[in-house]
Amino acid sequence: MKYHPNEKTQQHRGHKILLVDDEEDIIRVLRRGLELQGFDVDAYTSPKEAVTFFKPDMYHLAILDIRMPGMNGFMLYRKLKEQDPNLGTCFLSAFEIHQDEFKKVFPSMADSIKKIIKKPVTISNLIKEITPILKTSVL
Repeated sequence: MKYHPNEKTQQHRGHKILLVDDEEDIIRVLRRGLELQGFDVDAYTSPKEAVTFFKPDMYHLAILDIRMPGMNGFMLYRKLKEQDPNLGTCFLSAFEIHQDEFKKVFPSMADSIKKIIKKPVTISNLIKEITPILKTSVL
């Protein structure tokens, strides 16, 4: 079956996303779903690999899992922000984390973390969460 882009996919065309989660199934599903909606996605299951291949001023948004072995999402976030201070970031978490509580616990990250998205998440809900952030992206 031939894929025909629609108006929604055209709206996201050109938006580049960095996606990092240690769960291969989640990476595969989210990457494929985002790409079908017109996003350009670089996806990694290893935070260290993501840092190695990261290039500043290339991504409109980073979507990072919080709990990963070796380097958690917060550590990865700090490394990416050292290279690209304007990078907008969302976190993925299997746990319910309220934005207000997050701001109290991590005040230094409060302004640059755009959203904490609870997993599992559907592609339509993920896009609904990230679209307003992409509209204000600095890239």
